[in-house]
Amino acid sequence: MNIYFPLFLLFIIPTIVCGQNKDCLRKELPKYYSLNDSTLKIWRDDTSGCKNLRGKFSSSFRRDSLLKGMPVDIILLLFGNPDENSPEDNYHYSFLYYCGTACNAGNKLKPNEQQSDVTFQRVYFHFYKDKLTGIDIAVP
Repeated sequence: MNIYFPLFLLFIIPTIVCGQNKDCLRKELPKYYSLNDSTLKIWRDDTSGCKNLRGKFSSSFRRDSLLKGMPVDIILLLFGNPDENSPEDNYHYSFLYYCGTACNAGNKLKPNEQQSDVTFQRVYFHFYKDKLTGIDIAVP
């Protein structure tokens, strides 16, 4: 039996159950990746990391080996749009999510020189050919 067959089922079963309903997929897919739906909702709702809620989850995502190989469209569905994209070439790119940032009104980031808080982090989701290869955390 091909070892990739069970991985294929991780995506196909929720898709059969939910169809293209994104709310249903957001609820069902985390179970197959051992993720907590309420944690992901907090992550998505913390736009630009302004509420200082993402930071407490970033290291657990980094250690989660089930995330490796996750398709980019599922990352976007579960984690929301990144705060920045950084294309490296046609195959390699990264999504950047901020954690613990200092923000002005309307969740607008303050300039870098005003990001002096020690809780400020950058969480990079690295991709190769649209599959997650790793997660890195940088503290400026």
